[in-house]
Amino acid sequence: MAKRVRVRSIETDLFGYKVGQDLINSKKKGDNNERQATKWLYLWTGERFIRTPSSGGRRLENASNFCGDVVCENENFNFLFAVETKHLKKITFDPILRNNSAIFTIWEQARRDADRAGKLPMLMLRENGMSIGSYILFFSQQFYEGIKHQGLNVVSKGINKDGERIYGFTSEEVLEKINYKKLGSFS
Repeated sequence: MAKRVRVRSIETDLFGYKVGQDLINSKKKGDNNERQATKWLYLWTGERFIRTPSSGGRRLENASNFCGDVVCENENFNFLFAVETKHLKKITFDPILRNNSAIFTIWEQARRDADRAGKLPMLMLRENGMSIGSYILFFSQQFYEGIKHQGLNVVSKGINKDGERIYGFTSEEVLEKINYKKLGSFS
């Protein structure tokens, strides 16, 4: 009998290894979540987005327009973010995140992609039971400073072990209060 090789990922680090049908369902769930994220990003920006080939796993030298889980179809559109999106069974969105929160593990992936692409990180998280198209969106301190006057309610925030601050908002409130086309630059 062949030995099963276990591949390490964020999900396995957070929730352990799955076997058999769970792996297939998890892949479908992730693919569907990425498709839903593209729809939400279209509503926010007015531009069409697509899933990154290989689910964001493909790494290129020139990744400025090709990083994260979803990317804008229009290469000329200046989308400020590298997007990481996850749909997890359960995750705790505490108002104040512990510095060892699982959210920071996922945020790290978003930040690495954003750094490589010269963009800001954006994390789109949802858990089972949330309405389709609803997310908790996490942004960096840099982005938060530019939008804090918009009157958004911070639903979750925290400082990771490296002192980096992140802020979470509901996707519904971001759509309602932040016009993407009027954001300008955050460099």
